[in-house]
Amino acid sequence: MEYFDDIQFRFIVHRYFVQGDGCEFRPLTNSIELIRSGHVFLFHNGEKILLDAPALFWMRAGDLYRFASVPEQKAPCEHLYCDCSGPRSEKMVAFLEKKFPEGFLIPSDPEKVSEIFFDMVNSYRLGKEQHHAELAVNLDLLMLEAVRTLEKPARPGEDPYGILLLGDEIRKNPFADFPFGKIAAKKGISLHHFRRLFRQSHQRSPCEFLREQKMIRAAELLRLTDMRIKEIMFNCSFTSEMEFSRSFRKFSSCSPRMYRKLYANREKVPPADTLKTRKDES
Repeated sequence: MEYFDDIQFRFIVHRYFVQGDGCEFRPLTNSIELIRSGHVFLFHNGEKILLDAPALFWMRAGDLYRFASVPEQKAPCEHLYCDCSGPRSEKMVAFLEKKFPEGFLIPSDPEKVSEIFFDMVNSYRLGKEQHHAELAVNLDLLMLEAVRTLEKPARPGEDPYGILLLGDEIRKNPFADFPFGKIAAKKGISLHHFRRLFRQSHQRSPCEFLREQKMIRAAELLRLTDMRIKEIMFNCSFTSEMEFSRSFRKFSSCSPRMYRKLYANREKVPPADTLKTRKDES
């Protein structure tokens, strides 16, 4: 089986609803769908759901559905959908049903979801067989947007100075330049107040947090690579082995060399000729 053979695509369509009630139908495949503009009622096994754009929803093969227009809506309702089958589509629908029991979700980034759908429509029109891999990847990107909707980022009022976001930036790249004094000034607060807010959010001072994130990366390099310790030191933005060793010892209670000796082999599979089967051991 090829990598993307666990998903098959039937139709990928961009259309507009007109006013009126539709007929009941049972889809032959699963699908993931988007109401991009307007609003429409969806009846699913007798339950009535209002899909108010932007609304991402799904259908399960064999279930009973019916669309009905909203009486006060005069403009057409814009609709995109992807009909698909296979194990990946079953996993997709099961996940959505579990995480969004109301039957739909409002994407956190509707424009991104629309962009993905239009990419899928274009790939389908150019040939679903030739562009099968692109369609499969785009379907996964739609699921990623659903997952991101589940995340609960801090509302602006909860993080007015962007302290939580700054922590995420440090985690992503602790070796970038973070001039905390300038960052505080840009946010319009004193360095002392900035440090206090940072400690409240991350339980460490900015410098302690930055150093810890560097050491987390250093520990990964010691465990997972064969880089020399001096190379790791430079990668972690330290200028001397003594400073690096002191910081790492404070982080892990042992020197970089001892840490590598203790932990490196735990992350690596031993050579095949050293492995024993249960039969050998018995």
